Amino acid sequence: MAITLGGEGVFLLDHQGHERHLPTASVARAHDVGAGDSFTAALFLALTVADDIVEAARIGLDAASIAVSRVHTASVSHHDLLQRVSLRSHNEQSKAEIGRVDAIRLAAILEPERQAGKRLIFTNGIFDILHAGHIHLLRQARELGDILVVGVNSDASARRLKGARRPINGLRERMALVSALDGVDYVVPFKEETPTELIRLLRPHIHVKGGDYANEDLPEAGAVQEAGGQVVIIPLLGGMSTSAVIDRIARMAMLQQAPEHVSSVREEGRGSW
Repeated sequence: MAITLGGEGVFLLDHQGHERHLPTASVARAHDVGAGDSFTAALFLALTVADDIVEAARIGLDAASIAVSRVHTASVSHHDLLQRVSLRSHNEQSKAEIGRVDAIRLAAILEPERQAGKRLIFTNGIFDILHAGHIHLLRQARELGDILVVGVNSDASARRLKGARRPINGLRERMALVSALDGVDYVVPFKEETPTELIRLLRPHIHVKGGDYANEDLPEAGAVQEAGGQVVIIPLLGGMSTSAVIDRIARMAMLQQAPEHVSSVREEGRGSW
């Protein structure tokens, strides 16, 4: 039995009483027409080629999400459905890869480098909206040694640090952007608010921090010293922060909406001003 749940996905129940809930991808502007028909058609089409009800239901959800993103009645083409299924599979694989690149595995990878005399540099951050300040910090950090490892806060830890509306970008996107930068050798996620446990495991020679910190202000400073490393503070570029970027975007959005607001007020006042 498959029970569709609108924007919440689908609930599956088999003859043995096993239950399974499959969420659906969020749709920015969902319409009310076509979800059920598209889900059912794609579900049974998938079952004609593979006896896997779970994957068939996922394909049905993919088709439904395409249908409700369009106005009025719309058919879901083979090309659109194939593209959506491929994108979902890629995202699932990417998330699995992030889960496998954990700190323990990275520590094992880095140990031969350490034995060979390489200097390990570590820095960390949320890297929510990448800006020039981040690039400056990472470039300066890379010049201090041979291998640069960047720790990135998980979504949950970023929310605890920055509030419920952050991060703007999810962990997978933030890690992908940082890892694409020249000079960054490894990117590893961590779940805590501070990278203390990660530092104890990786034992970097230098821990780089951006800002106006002093050693005694850093919760992780003790872990760095325990590992025989040192803390290096790199001043941030003036005025460059993710919060400042977000505020600037918000102000620009308000200015762009202002002319529409003025027009509506003039219409209501019948041109009185």
